[in-house]
Amino acid sequence: MLRFFRLGGIELFFAIFGFLVFVTPPVQSKPIGNGTQYYGWYVNAYTSDDTGQFSHCSASVPYRSGTTLVFALGTGGWTLALLNPNWKMAVGSKFPVRIQIDRNQPIVLTATALMPTMAGAPLELSNYLFQLFKRGRLLRVQGAGESLGFDLTNSSKVLDLTLACADKYLNPPANPFGAPSSAAVSPPPSERAELIAYVATTLSQAGIQGVTISPDKPTGSFSTWDVSWAGQSVVGVAKIDLLSLEAVASGLVSSDSKDCAGSFASTREKKGDVLILRTACQIASSGAMIHILYTIVPRANGGSYVMGTFESAVGSESPPASNAPPSTLLNSSSRLSPVDPR
Repeated sequence: MLRFFRLGGIELFFAIFGFLVFVTPPVQSKPIGNGTQYYGWYVNAYTSDDTGQFSHCSASVPYRSGTTLVFALGTGGWTLALLNPNWKMAVGSKFPVRIQIDRNQPIVLTATALMPTMAGAPLELSNYLFQLFKRGRLLRVQGAGESLGFDLTNSSKVLDLTLACADKYLNPPANPFGAPSSAAVSPPPSERAELIAYVATTLSQAGIQGVTISPDKPTGSFSTWDVSWAGQSVVGVAKIDLLSLEAVASGLVSSDSKDCAGSFASTREKKGDVLILRTACQIASSGAMIHILYTIVPRANGGSYVMGTFESAVGSESPPASNAPPSTLLNSSSRLSPVDPR
């Protein structure tokens, strides 16, 4: 049975975090200053006893179960660790751990007993995973006979504080979770396959035939999307987004308006739990109209499916243009019907 624990008291012991949890065996380290407390979480930087140099920043919070959850970020990577004074593990022993954030795809990690009472597992340096932890509500951890649940309240602010802490001491400061400008971070292969299946189902149910879904991630101006497709007189893109429907829509409007070299307009409407967004840009230099239809559909495993469709002749990387007036484009109904295969 899953044991679900809410946040407990704020009393912490510095000795718990006097180890760098990125490597085995653990390296002794000392706290820098008094750190920061945020709603029961404690964030601080540490130096290595061996070198005297910065080693990592950690964010930790104790739960009423007696288990402390720790995130550590520094020169050795990013680590998730758990500590419980009642555990008795053989230092250096390794065992598989299964973690799951809300209803997202479970992830299997290899944990190492860093102390008899503490185990840590390295995490992938992925913006996608970092955002999952920030926006998650419940973290489930299973391993070594334990099945635990951790409320992730305030994890977004705390992980940002930890990242800022590490950036402060790393030279040069760098955000390993920021998507590089030349390429966006892709979701795991399993979720990309899920997205491709969703797109294929949506297009099929809309009666759109002869569509080719690209096996490769979009590039260039479409690099922030995960899937693209093209057919006769239609081209589109899709992605899985972790934000709320309204936040996704606001972000798309902001992005499209900034990219519009002319007059811009947008409308949005809610049909059940589906949000439909239309944007239109009339290019000042040519008078041509670019029209994009977005459907944002809640996803059973968290987040949403986002599809963007350009309903005109397939062209190059730039969105196709139409000469229809803005009022017609923004108020016309699309052939695409949002589908949620839950």
